[in-house]
Amino acid sequence: MNLGFLMEALTKDHPSHIKEQLHRSLVREVIRMRIDNRPRAVKFIRDFMQLHPDSKLENDVVAEWLLGNRGEVGDWRQDKKDAK
Repeated sequence: MNLGFLMEALTKDHPSHIKEQLHRSLVREVIRMRIDNRPRAVKFIRDFMQLHPDSKLENDVVAEWLLGNRGEVGDWRQDKKDAK
């Protein structure tokens, strides 16, 4: 996945379900980044949150990681946890 593409897409005016899917893709991309290069992922999240303080990116990355998500395409575990 191209991080630049996701970042650009998130700035556009899309319907909420599209924005949610883009957000989830970004979360998975950051999780994959964390696996490959943890300091880079931490810096990315810190920089992103400074630009987007209302974003739930950091919380979702942490929550998904703790639920076992390792960035596989389509994997989103918070919905499964909430359904229990």
